[in-house]
Amino acid sequence: MKAIKIDVETCEVYYIDLDYKDYRSIYPAIGNGCNLFSIPVSYENGDGLYVDDEGLMHPEIVGYFTMKGWEYPIAGNAIILGSDEEGESKDCKTDIEDIRKQVIFIKRNHDKTIEIVMFAPQSSRIAHIAGMADPSAN
Repeated sequence: MKAIKIDVETCEVYYIDLDYKDYRSIYPAIGNGCNLFSIPVSYENGDGLYVDDEGLMHPEIVGYFTMKGWEYPIAGNAIILGSDEEGESKDCKTDIEDIRKQVIFIKRNHDKTIEIVMFAPQSSRIAHIAGMADPSAN
């Protein structure tokens, strides 16, 4: 089953082939030790954004992402997966380039700086936008 992965560790957005058997197949696809997910965003085409519902509770948060226009970031990875009228999972319909244009990654580096990363509009290459001190590190 085709899904889009938003990977905060690699700061990449890419397709995955989800070996879907039941809802438990979604946990390892999200990764980062996920064992409970939620779908905070539903798209008009029937796709949903699946995130680790306990992402902020993990002892080591790998990174965050947000989308243009969102007020708050999501901790950890996410996948975008489709669903039918009965709520059964199916291939996603969302265009990966639309997601790449909107996603903004936020990484906390080992040296206590925060790095904001987004895809350059002209290509799928990643552009590093800023590196700044983490104000929570004091």
